[in-house]
Amino acid sequence: MGIPFYDKEVISLTAKESGYTEEYIRQHEQTKKTNSSEYNSDDQIFIAESKAVKKMAKNPCVIVGRCADYILKDQKNVTSIFLYSSEQDKINRAVKYYGIDKSSASKKINKINKERAKHYEYYTNQKWTDFSHYDFAINVDSLGVEKTAEMIRNIVVEKSH
Repeated sequence: MGIPFYDKEVISLTAKESGYTEEYIRQHEQTKKTNSSEYNSDDQIFIAESKAVKKMAKNPCVIVGRCADYILKDQKNVTSIFLYSSEQDKINRAVKYYGIDKSSASKKINKINKERAKHYEYYTNQKWTDFSHYDFAINVDSLGVEKTAEMIRNIVVEKSH
């Protein structure tokens, strides 16, 4: 699409916003260790990450995760998309793209997704997998990674006209 794509790069920007190290953020972002209402480092990371997401979104870009759909919900020209797939396809992609051992992939994926859901729900008061607060939800299984990316590009181009 010719625009910046932010995933792990959000960590560097959050480190600059928060004063925490990138390693600390990597270990603690997108998790919520406690349901306490007490203000803690998780909250400080979320606030810094929110600032970083808003800075990135000042220009056209793609931001993966990090509650960006919620953080940017009141901004114009934002398209939020939830990508999902079957357990088997998630495992196959984890093995292919991330080199995760097939025998442990399912357990790792489920652990990560459980943490993401808990984090998302804590900070947004919404269910992570409730597609009603996204503009689109796309099953990657039906098209594959490349065609899904092409479809997203077409959606964004069409929506911007």
